[in-house]
Amino acid sequence: MIDLVQGNTAADVRAWLGAQPPEWLAGITTVATDLHEGFRAGLSPDLDHAVKVADAFHVVQVANRCLD
Repeated sequence: MIDLVQGNTAADVRAWLGAQPPEWLAGITTVATDLHEGFRAGLSPDLDHAVKVADAFHVVQVANRCLD
């Protein structure tokens, strides 16, 4: 984890990413996030180059919900 962003909209994530140095963003190769669409959508355009993966906790949480 690098930071916590207040809010859960794409605009909240984009605002945080927009405040980061472009050189730092360019060095990010993989982003792990939960399955909320606002988080995933907020990664664009700053992290379009990075591989996006769902974090294991949330994947297991969804799988358990489906099994229940």
